[in-house]
Amino acid sequence: MISCEFEYCKPDSLPALMQILTMYPEATLLAGGHALLPAMKSREIRPERLVDLAAIPELRGIRRGSDAIQIGAMVTTAEVEHSSLLKEALPLLPDAAKVISDPLIRNRATIGGSLAQAEPSGDWPAIALAVGAIIHLTGVNGERAVPIDDFFQIETTPAGNGLAVGRRTVVARSEVITHVSIPLVQGEVRRSYLKRMHPASGFALIGVAVALRLDQDRRCDWCRIAITGAASAAFRALKAERCLVGTAISGEIIREASMLAGEENVEFIGDPFGSSAYRRQMLPVYLRRALSTAIESALV
Repeated sequence: MISCEFEYCKPDSLPALMQILTMYPEATLLAGGHALLPAMKSREIRPERLVDLAAIPELRGIRRGSDAIQIGAMVTTAEVEHSSLLKEALPLLPDAAKVISDPLIRNRATIGGSLAQAEPSGDWPAIALAVGAIIHLTGVNGERAVPIDDFFQIETTPAGNGLAVGRRTVVARSEVITHVSIPLVQGEVRRSYLKRMHPASGFALIGVAVALRLDQDRRCDWCRIAITGAASAAFRALKAERCLVGTAISGEIIREASMLAGEENVEFIGDPFGSSAYRRQMLPVYLRRALSTAIESALV
C-alpha cells in the first residue's frame, strides 16, 4: 500500500514531458517501477508529483543504423530478450537479458530505468559499459550524449569511523534518458556476460561483462571488461584490459588478467549475501570464466 498522496501525470509525448519538467523540475519519473514503487511503499521516497513515462512513443523502439544500435529508454528487458534484431546484430544483449531476474521483472524493468537507478548489483550498467554505450539525455536545457564511461559517478562521504559509499549518475533533475546507442564494432568481436546470481532477487552478487576483438593471429586489439555487484557502481576492469590488449590470447594470459581484476582501486562492498572479501576473491574466478566463454563465442 502506498500511503502518501501525490499528483499523477502521464504525458503522451517528449515535448509534453518537458513542459511538466519545466514547471515541476523536482517531479519523480516512473519507468518500470520495480525500484521506485517498493521505495514508495516503504516510505523511503514520497514524491509530490509522479510522472509516468509509459505513453511517450519517443522513448520506445529498437532500431539499427549504419554504425550503431539504438534502444529506447522505455524498452523492457523482455523486449531486449526477444528482439530478433538484437539476436542478429548484438546477441550479447538478448542472451544477457535471459539471466536478469525473473519473467515478471523482465516484463516491467526498462533499460533507461535500470541505468538511471544505477543499482550496484544491477546487470545493465555493466553490460552497457562493456559494449561502450552512449546515453542520450533530453532536458529542459536541451539534449546531450554521455559516453557510458562518464555516466556513473562513485561518490564517497564520511560516516562514522569509515566511508559510506553512495551512488549516482550524471542525469540531472529535469532530465530524462531518451535512448541508448551502442556502436557496432567492426571485426571479430567476442562477448559474454556471466554472473553469480542471488537466488531470490536475481541481482548479481558478482557479474562480469566482456567484449573483446581478436585479429587473425588471435591477438586481442580491443577489449572492454565491466564488473557489477562488487562496488557501489559498475566499473571497468582497466588493469585486466591492459593485460589483454596487444597479446595473443592463451590460458595463461586469461588467468593473469583475471587476477589483476581483483586489484582494481575500488571500494568493494559487502552485504548479508556476500562480504567484500568474498566478492574480491570471486571476481577473478568469474572473469576467467567470462573470458573463456567469450573466446568460445558462446554465452552461459
